[in-house]
Amino acid sequence: MGDEILSKGLYLDTNIIFGWFDRSVERARKGKPFKEPSRLKFLKSKGFSLYVSIVTRTELFIRLKKKWNVTPKEFSNLESLWNLFRSIYRITELIPGIPPQEHISMTDIYSTVKHSLSIKTKVTKNIFGVIDFMHFHIAKINDLVYLTAERKLNESMLKKMNELSTVITWGKFRRLLR
Repeated sequence: MGDEILSKGLYLDTNIIFGWFDRSVERARKGKPFKEPSRLKFLKSKGFSLYVSIVTRTELFIRLKKKWNVTPKEFSNLESLWNLFRSIYRITELIPGIPPQEHISMTDIYSTVKHSLSIKTKVTKNIFGVIDFMHFHIAKINDLVYLTAERKLNESMLKKMNELSTVITWGKFRRLLR
């Protein structure tokens, strides 16, 4: 499994990158010094091919909206922050079904985030489970390893997912590379 992971690109779950954005918002709002998250520092130092998707970006902004109550003006600044982040870590963003020349605006994403947070049903309680499967599917169709920091991945679920594609938790990933 180790050689397969090293030879494939890594599709990063939102929980791998959230700390970078969380710290960036915290720095902007509270003036705290920014400290690069160790996971991203490690991935950058090893030179892996890294990928995220429009699903990652949308989930990230949902989490930032929930935690920081990000305003529409701040949302427009997040696009620059997103692009800076992708540039620093040389990350490719996958947008399934959208031709590469098309652009999805921050206004579109903000509307989606605002709408998803306004719905108060049982479905929204499970939204992140649905999003995890979307991440998994995107990694699978692009033949990437899905790297997640989830600690609560059910072993039987992980086994079924691994029968179809490669999913690895951060802890197992780090042990594999020792």
